[in-house]
Amino acid sequence: MKNRTSLIIVALLTSMLAGCSKHSPPAPKVADLGVVEVTDGGTNRVTSSDGRVFVVRSLILKDQKATINGKETVLKGQTIVLMISQEQTDSHGVTHLTQEQNIGATPGQRYGISDGVTSISITPKIKP
Repeated sequence: MKNRTSLIIVALLTSMLAGCSKHSPPAPKVADLGVVEVTDGGTNRVTSSDGRVFVVRSLILKDQKATINGKETVLKGQTIVLMISQEQTDSHGVTHLTQEQNIGATPGQRYGISDGVTSISITPKIKP
């Protein structure tokens, strides 16, 4: 009986160790959209280097009002609001958009966002 108990304990420990995995979750897919010219209320379709298609909607906000230390202040300059989603085709051939990811950006600066599955980098430029 003692031998069986020892064998059972060894078998359990072995199965527990074999079940442990040191695999990390898959790394997010990276999509560099490069420089994208945007307009106020515009929509762009941008194809990444690996062939994925992203839809970039944009709004341009000018001279925003903000309350700083209880005092209303006008922040001079432009801010771009980007709303980015990815086109995906289902098994029936129907194209759908993923949930939008929103970021506030300054023209000419590179930005990155990630939803854990896809990491996107983009540099918005206001179209003259």
